[in-house]
Amino acid sequence: MSTVEQSSGSYHVLARRYRPSSFEDLVGQEGLVRVLSHALQTDRFPHALILTGTRGVGKTTTARLVAKALNCTAPRESRGDLMSPCGICESCVSMAASQDLDVIEMDAASNTGVDDVRELIEAGRYRPMTCRFKVYIVDEVHMLSKSAFNALLKTLEEPPAHLKFIFATTEIHKVPETILSRCMRFDLRRIEEDTLATYFTKILEKEGIKPEDEAVRLIARAANGSARDGLSLLDQALHLTPGSLEMGQVRDMLHLADRTQILDLFDALVAGQVTRALEEFTRLHASSADPQEIVKELLELTHDLTLLVSAPDFKRPGVSSQESARMGQTAASLTVPVLARFWQMLLKGLEEIRLSPLAHHACEMLLVRLAYVAALPTPQEILSHAPQGSSSLPTQMSTPSAQPQAPVQSATPAPSVPLALPQSLEDLLAFIATKDMTLAEHLRCDARPIHYAPGHFKFSPGPSAPRLLATQLRTRLEDWTGSPWRIEMEDTGGTQTLSEQKQEAFQARLEEVKEDPLVKAALACLPGARIESLDGTPLNTRKGA
Repeated sequence: MSTVEQSSGSYHVLARRYRPSSFEDLVGQEGLVRVLSHALQTDRFPHALILTGTRGVGKTTTARLVAKALNCTAPRESRGDLMSPCGICESCVSMAASQDLDVIEMDAASNTGVDDVRELIEAGRYRPMTCRFKVYIVDEVHMLSKSAFNALLKTLEEPPAHLKFIFATTEIHKVPETILSRCMRFDLRRIEEDTLATYFTKILEKEGIKPEDEAVRLIARAANGSARDGLSLLDQALHLTPGSLEMGQVRDMLHLADRTQILDLFDALVAGQVTRALEEFTRLHASSADPQEIVKELLELTHDLTLLVSAPDFKRPGVSSQESARMGQTAASLTVPVLARFWQMLLKGLEEIRLSPLAHHACEMLLVRLAYVAALPTPQEILSHAPQGSSSLPTQMSTPSAQPQAPVQSATPAPSVPLALPQSLEDLLAFIATKDMTLAEHLRCDARPIHYAPGHFKFSPGPSAPRLLATQLRTRLEDWTGSPWRIEMEDTGGTQTLSEQKQEAFQARLEEVKEDPLVKAALACLPGARIESLDGTPLNTRKGA
């Protein structure tokens, strides 16, 4: 069969020429067909259906097939399955030619008003002329106005026995709940990539074309679950390459990047080689690959590599053995945290490229960021090399390079020679303050001492003490001093904290100063005078003063 078929002097695109004429031709909606078949066989077909789903999955086609199956006048015994109209009776012939007066299709996008619905309701009171049922197919029903929906409610709830409604919409959330509650709802799912590829291959065989399998799969992937979108792309590809369907030409048509080049670009990014990554991107862009499509390809590759690293036994369909081997080499040096970081940055970068007036430059900036980030350690690697219990992180980060990265060093390495241990608790506090002010503050304000000796400290925690204060003290002191420490924490007991002791001593000194005769005389001679400081520090800045 020729790729260009003339019908009534005009060319019909593949999406029209191969529109399913029976439920057997409807692809990817087996669950829907099974439910509708059972409803027909048991004479329990609802008076109103609403079909929802993304574009090109078969909503209008399903509605026409249902109307055809309902109105086929052939005897049941000759039809067998009621979902299979005979195709030769008067009703089937007129339906095929779109001339059946009892099946009325209405485009709600063009007939949105209440008057259009009133005409529909008024015509629905009369019995069908030749068929069993009068069927109203309302496409894009969500476009009806509020008053039009309200006018439809009563008839939709209690329609005449001869009247059936079939609604189709891509935006089910815009249909009022009062309408939805009166209909049987069917969600048509996106058609799987493998199903679409098989469907397109059969159509190409009917057209007398032997395609490359990878070319068909590229179109099925670009269709994104929509049979009509895929057939439109297939039609475009056949115009570009009459009599054949080749992967390279399809890839150019879709502005897609070559998968091998995408892998080369990804390897350069992982290695932190900025120059090489930009060169690979320039070659891809020069071959007409769109920057957004390049990032989408990188996202898809990141997804595939993540599955390969985290679930090696999972086999994704449609991946060639050569491509699988190459991806295995790339995945050997990657971890899930690194790939997850790539995924998040690529998603953010894709949005930046979409909004940027300079998509090419935005994509290059994204690649530079990815190359630099690839050389940085993951949070797990940083924490694994940091001193145990430390809240501080190393501040030095490596720059991207093709060379292997050196291990991250601890921020505070343990001394090779043990340090002299603090002889008193005050000395310990002063020592810790030079290393970690946060930990020193917890020791000063939240630890009630019970016993202290060099290398041994027992205390009772205050109400604000961290739950792991004892563990933090032990691990940090052992790291800093190079000697073992025994830190114990008791629930009760203990004297005042160092902060409370200092505050008590300060208050005692203040009272002593107030009792000094010279100070008393000065305060008596100078009305309104007050003691501002004992040691140069204003009293109002001291805790509890």
